[in-house]
Amino acid sequence: MKKPRVPGAFIGDLSSLTKIFKAIATNRGLTTREAITATNLIPEALRFSPCFLDKLTGIWRYDFGDPFVLYDESLVFGTHMWLPVELLFDVLFCAYKRLTSDQLTNYLLRLGDPSRHEDLLIEFSPILRLSSEIATTYEAEGYGEGESNVDWLLSPPNSEPILLDVKNRKLDLLDQFLEGMYGPTDAMPAPTHDTALIFRSLEKKFKPNDVESIIQGAWIRTLLKQEERELQASFSQLDCTRIHFAILGDWKDDVYLLCDNSLIREKLLAIFNIRESNRFVFNRN
Repeated sequence: MKKPRVPGAFIGDLSSLTKIFKAIATNRGLTTREAITATNLIPEALRFSPCFLDKLTGIWRYDFGDPFVLYDESLVFGTHMWLPVELLFDVLFCAYKRLTSDQLTNYLLRLGDPSRHEDLLIEFSPILRLSSEIATTYEAEGYGEGESNVDWLLSPPNSEPILLDVKNRKLDLLDQFLEGMYGPTDAMPAPTHDTALIFRSLEKKFKPNDVESIIQGAWIRTLLKQEERELQASFSQLDCTRIHFAILGDWKDDVYLLCDNSLIREKLLAIFNIRESNRFVFNRN
């Protein structure tokens, strides 16, 4: 078994993905057939990734993915390389249920790319929260501007369809690392980046649409807190016929929701089974 790329002081135990998958299936009371299905979904490129029990959190993690490369070519190792095994289990099972056979084959193949692995997992972070009654279409064609696809088309019963693009924003955190490393003090400074960057490339993904016929927006995972007033100002500059909402969220159930329509806001909270919080923002003054 390969050794994980993590300091030994953080390792409580070692195992394999297949063994931990079987343990998760057993703990959840899944059938033997479901357990075998889940294990068979593990992409070949990941199958022999080392797993370790994180002493700090008590979470089983697998070692896969590339370190962040800063602009000065220094490397940043972290939990983006050591993701929870249970998270991978949930995403693979969700993909198995939500994607067509061809889509699933292609998704599992792409998931084996270390440089894109976490981005592809993040695509399912909002989908894991959906009721099974809500139909989904992955990489929906014909809804985006030009020939571009939108990550998800959601079709809730008795409601307008929702177009959702999912983004995993990392560059602002990397900039912050450099600022902290080479700043005048040892303390990490409050972020001073351009909040508009979090919405880059979004507008061109969507055609102009009436919110009464289709709701469209983005689920954005950001590793860096955003200054609240600057974030709101950047959102207000977007074309409101193309972007009706933006959700800052991750794998937890609390999000920061940007939406000027109170009815749409309540609908999104209910559909994604989420609640609002200020975990993703801060106030500079």
